Amino acid sequence: MDRADVFATLTEVFEDVFQADDLTVHDGTVAADIPGWDSLSNIQMVLAVERRFKIRMTAAQVSGLKDVGSLVTVIQKKLPHA
Repeated sequence: MDRADVFATLTEVFEDVFQADDLTVHDGTVAADIPGWDSLSNIQMVLAVERRFKIRMTAAQVSGLKDVGSLVTVIQKKLPHA
């Protein structure tokens, strides 16, 4: 799955978790850019990402996320390569 595909799927996850149909996420998107992204919704988002991509992230990986771009990088590393 290339980076664009991950972003497309991630946008769907974010729209679902944050209940917004018009979200646009990019490499530099941070919690402050999305209304309602707080500590509780962050946990919900991480769980939704894990379910959607069928991956598991460690606590260290989650705590090291600084923006959506770093999340995409972690997802891509965890996905099986064809």
